[in-house]
Amino acid sequence: SLQQSVVAANASLVTHLSLVPTQLHRLIRDPQGVEFLRRQKAILLGGAPIGAALCREACSLELAIMPTYGLTEMSSLVTLEKTPFVNARGEVSLGCPVPGRELSVSGEGEVLVRGSTLFAGYLSDEGIEPSIDEQGWFHTRDQGSVGPCGELFVVGRADYQFISGGENIHPEMIEIALTSIAPIVAACVVPTPDEEFGSRPVAFVVCDGGELNQSNIKERLRSLVPSYAIPVEIHVAPHEIVSSSGKIQRRVALGLLQKS
Repeated sequence: SLQQSVVAANASLVTHLSLVPTQLHRLIRDPQGVEFLRRQKAILLGGAPIGAALCREACSLELAIMPTYGLTEMSSLVTLEKTPFVNARGEVSLGCPVPGRELSVSGEGEVLVRGSTLFAGYLSDEGIEPSIDEQGWFHTRDQGSVGPCGELFVVGRADYQFISGGENIHPEMIEIALTSIAPIVAACVVPTPDEEFGSRPVAFVVCDGGELNQSNIKERLRSLVPSYAIPVEIHVAPHEIVSSSGKIQRRVALGLLQKS
């Protein structure tokens, strides 16, 4: 349970944490968890999109959160934000590159990385296959932008984007909006085929107590996302598609939807 985890962590005198947003959300909602978090010198936050509401709440509680961006191919941290903030578009700053890493955004909005920690390539039957362009950049498939001070903002994955009625939909945008609505603590949005629009968004969510009222959630979403981005269905995620850290596994959720 959450309290048992916190007690165990206290017993081991933890001073630094690395959390995904769902874990931070749950700890904040437990009084013992908040006290534990306040004793931390640094709380790295990453592994999933970070909502503006969660960032602001953590800052209001004076928690030492540090939003991050990273990937396995870079072993793995790339950027770190020591002073969290949200820009005018509601995106959380993920900070500037840490030593040994470089970052750029292509003309198409793709995040590119390179540096001394970059992997050699992907292993295949023929050996190691380099995965960089002529300038040494690794193309992450993440979509984002760089702020005036060099800080990174990530919109979502190009792999996850789909088109609905001619509109590009980044699932992460909807997921962040969903997790700002109680009692939802985690969300995953995937496309479902639609004769009229081509595809429409469907959401799987994890709730922290309370009942899931689809009508109420959809109504609240109207002020947070465009109308075409409101999920046509919202389902409570089955246990088998939720990881131990509380993240909903996108590929498994998509497969489950395709079978239904």
